Amino acid sequence: MYLNEHIRQTHIMKRINLYIFLLIGALALLPLLSYSQWTWQNPLPQGNSVLNLHFLNEEIGYVVGNNGTILKTINGGASWIHQKSNTNLNLTSVHMTSENTGFIVGGNKYSDDSLSIILKTTNGGVGWNIVNQDSLGAYSSVYCASTDTIFVAGKNGRIIKSVNSGINWTSLTTGISDNIVQIKFPTTSIGYAIADSCRAIKTTDGGISWEQININITSPAKLTSMSFPNELIGYILVCDSGPGLVLKTINGGATWLNVLLQTPTPNSIDFCSPEIGYVAAAGSDYKTTNGGQTWETVTSCGFWAAQIDLINSEIAYSAIGSEIYSFRNPVIRKTTNGGMSWNYLTSSVTYGYISEIDFPEDNIGYALSQDWGSAIILKTTDGFNWDTTLSLEKKITDMNVLNRNTIWFCGDYYDTLYENIGVFGRSSDGGQNWEISDLNPNMIPKSIYNTSNSVGYLLTYDGLYKTINSGIDWQKIHSDTTMNLFRVYFSSANIGYILKNSYDYSFSSLIKTTDAGSTWEPIKQFNNQLLKSIFFLNNEYGFIITDGYPDSYFHTTSSGGSSWIMDTIKGISINNIYFINDSIGCIIGSSGEILQTKDGGEIWHLNNMVTDNSLSGVFFINEDLGYLSGNRGTILYTDSCITRINEHSFEQNNSPLWIFPNPSSDKTNITYSLEETSQVRLEIINLSGQCLKTMVDSKQDKGMYKYSLDTLPYIPGVYIVRLRINNISHTRIAIIK
Repeated sequence: MYLNEHIRQTHIMKRINLYIFLLIGALALLPLLSYSQWTWQNPLPQGNSVLNLHFLNEEIGYVVGNNGTILKTINGGASWIHQKSNTNLNLTSVHMTSENTGFIVGGNKYSDDSLSIILKTTNGGVGWNIVNQDSLGAYSSVYCASTDTIFVAGKNGRIIKSVNSGINWTSLTTGISDNIVQIKFPTTSIGYAIADSCRAIKTTDGGISWEQININITSPAKLTSMSFPNELIGYILVCDSGPGLVLKTINGGATWLNVLLQTPTPNSIDFCSPEIGYVAAAGSDYKTTNGGQTWETVTSCGFWAAQIDLINSEIAYSAIGSEIYSFRNPVIRKTTNGGMSWNYLTSSVTYGYISEIDFPEDNIGYALSQDWGSAIILKTTDGFNWDTTLSLEKKITDMNVLNRNTIWFCGDYYDTLYENIGVFGRSSDGGQNWEISDLNPNMIPKSIYNTSNSVGYLLTYDGLYKTINSGIDWQKIHSDTTMNLFRVYFSSANIGYILKNSYDYSFSSLIKTTDAGSTWEPIKQFNNQLLKSIFFLNNEYGFIITDGYPDSYFHTTSSGGSSWIMDTIKGISINNIYFINDSIGCIIGSSGEILQTKDGGEIWHLNNMVTDNSLSGVFFINEDLGYLSGNRGTILYTDSCITRINEHSFEQNNSPLWIFPNPSSDKTNITYSLEETSQVRLEIINLSGQCLKTMVDSKQDKGMYKYSLDTLPYIPGVYIVRLRINNISHTRIAIIK
């Protein structure tokens, strides 16, 4: 018995040593794995929503926003430094105690899991460490009352406090269950908090007890922002179904006075002294230099100013963004003349929805941007800088780039009689000149594809038209009014496809021509799936993406569409697909997901997410050089994405099991693929061999599966993820920080 126990202990120690060795190797590769492989080309410095900012002085400031965005400037916004947050959660508030030390909070405010996070830096943002996280509700505000005393507030009336600079946190009893919008502590003992249901509370003992302040405001009005330049004098901004007002107290909240009435859609308020203050509102902003006795109307810093930070009477910064509305521009502005004018600290060639991006040659590329009934076509000649080559006060629904000189597009607009008119346009000199003409009545185009300088196809609401003379004349070659004709695509001069979706969203259909559109035949119907994207490497080898919410489906054919193999991509809405060859491909999602494969789609690797903007355009020039485009003017660029997957992934390449992110501190995703219907068991095991959690134990069909694992209940360390497929085991090391 002793011998058996000795053998067992020796086996466990060998296993522990092996995992420690793997852990050391994994941690050594961590900077490479967690480094974002995609960088922003447009907008600059980035395109995620900016939600909050804090400036220590005129020069040094921090901006935070969606998808873990942290930016820092040391020259008053002339340039920005991207700082790594190690999270994809939305960051909603930042406050620095000094040039080196500060805190950021955030979370998933609108998600069911309601994750929260607190980050801290002690080196000016060179590194941000997670000091607190849970799933009790997202945080919305952080305030450093001193170097050691930190207050954080958020959902459900929750306020927590640290007296040792974030090492330990204590929950405070506030007496309210409303979502707290903002918290301010003019001293370490006296603090104020406002909630989104017109409730304001105050503490005079450092948060031990709280009392409600009577501000005589009731719902549906909302408290949006506040500023307390000292413990007695404070201002609260109230929004009341559009118009708003400013409340002022001079006795610590005992009484309040309206000092600015009927402020149109007020967003943010800040005072740099008891007398000098600023209100950011829609249309016009307001400034006072005498404590609110009088107000001066000044130029608006931005319609959706999430926050304004007033440095002095002349200099202020504003963050313009939104946590939930992705169409609002991620803008940072600055005034140096008291709000009389504002300068952009961000730049963008467009904030429109860049639906397509295409590179006919290595450095020559085109992108289509659409924005509220207008459109522009962008061009780059160096792969980095983008300029407008066409601006049109009409909608462009589709663009096709044949080569560096030939670009066709289609669209529509409403004339003075409010009749919908179709538009066709083309350039034969790389966008220097454009020929644009109206189409015949009832030809309202949706998609265009030209196979040569003269031959092209135009898909409309009621059928397909063909031209053989560069769009001078169009002949209808296919009719269909029973389905929503979505896209036309040709893999060669003679072989093409039309994608159709049913109007009741119950099925979709793919039809094919092999004689340049003269005849068409159905080749595939997809029940309970809508066609999203198509891509063919040649006439035989192709891919299709369909949507069956909440999952997407990846279809592959090597027979020109006569037969298809389907895999499931769980929990992701895929918008587009691109393959460089039959092995290396990329798919992009509606929440900023970027997945890549190097084995023809058997395993998809989820890249570190750079943005939560919807992505729709994808193009790879070669295995390393690629571009993505999407909502809010997004253009992302990489030059080494596939190389890094090949060279630096410490996961085994031949395993169907994938864990991301890994290491993880709050949540990780476990993904695996099945080649056939199989009996599956997915387990989380500690180093002693004890099964801590069984995530799956059932029979599953062929496809790809994704599960989220909350790692918060687990002690930091090394764990084993074991996947059994028909009694064949596959294991991965999962590292929990």
